[in-house]
Amino acid sequence: MTIGRLMVIDDERSDQMMHERIIRKTGLAAEVVTFTYAPDALGYLRGPEGAAVDAIFLDINMPRMTGIEFLEALRAEFGDRARPVIMILTTSMNPRDRRWAEGFPQVRGFVSKPLSAADLDAMARHVAGAG
Repeated sequence: MTIGRLMVIDDERSDQMMHERIIRKTGLAAEVVTFTYAPDALGYLRGPEGAAVDAIFLDINMPRMTGIEFLEALRAEFGDRARPVIMILTTSMNPRDRRWAEGFPQVRGFVSKPLSAADLDAMARHVAGAG
């Protein structure tokens, strides 16, 4: 059970490097694409490569566009049919953010930073429809 193309959206470059290291170590994703800013990730999803994104780990607290704003933009552009499975990746477990994000059918859970092998396994199960 693997993830084809996994996207990570996180404004902290050091966190991105740590996430990528763990993802590659587990071998649970065939390809990883990372973005520092959510608007850039949204632009990628609009392109031909974006159709192949299976899963997204999304930080909530980011400059330019928050994770919540990203989810709103994703819904506005693609509707609730947007394909990627999304897990929120954050250091903040604000109950209001959690309740709001759970209103999006693509959001399958919340993960506390740093990302772990167990988090990737859970994401792979969600992508496979077993999670």
